Amino acid sequence: MRIAVVESGELNGELLTFAARRHHHSVVTLQSAEQLRRPLPFTPSAVALVQPSGQPLAPDEVRTAREALPAATVFVVGDARRAAARAELFRAGAHDVIPAPYDPFELLLRLEAWARPAQPEESAEQRVELHDLVVDAERYRVRKNGQDLAMTPLEVRVLYCLAAHSPNLTPAERLLSFGWGVLEDPDTSLIRTHVCHLRRKLEKAGGVPVKIKSKHTLGYTLLIGPDVR
Repeated sequence: MRIAVVESGELNGELLTFAARRHHHSVVTLQSAEQLRRPLPFTPSAVALVQPSGQPLAPDEVRTAREALPAATVFVVGDARRAAARAELFRAGAHDVIPAPYDPFELLLRLEAWARPAQPEESAEQRVELHDLVVDAERYRVRKNGQDLAMTPLEVRVLYCLAAHSPNLTPAERLLSFGWGVLEDPDTSLIRTHVCHLRRKLEKAGGVPVKIKSKHTLGYTLLIGPDVR
């Protein structure tokens, strides 16, 4: 599942992001619902609006999320004790309202149940085949030279992004947003170590030659084919 977590940097949103990645979901974190209108690393099938502690739940954020992503499931997490406030959120288009404090794993189960009908189409979108390399980011599976490769979920996301852009340059910002869900103040040093791991694993697998070339400060290019040197 692809999830956008909209929160203001509080621990509640971070807990949900951590739990979602533990369950191998793709996650992007944003600071406002308005950012859902920007180009994102993927189209979210679910949006979790996590309200700051002590602040009222915002129907305008729900309306913005529904306008930006009409097909997405929208959940709101916050102080939902007042029935009138919950009713206003439902009228704005929320699919569910979760009172805080909440269990992030229970919330994920609810999101999965709502978003499940969209999964077959998403799975097809997140699979790339290049010669003998197959990267399935939805199932977190990589095959090279006929064998499954042991990779972390983060490595799979980075490799998928590289393969999807191949043979063109993958911008560093794109790798960061898809792999780490980082959109603000990206740190390109995050990528280097993981690209080195990918190079070693792909080389060890053998088969059709593959290289990941770096272009300083700009990004990386994945090249694969019998003529690659």
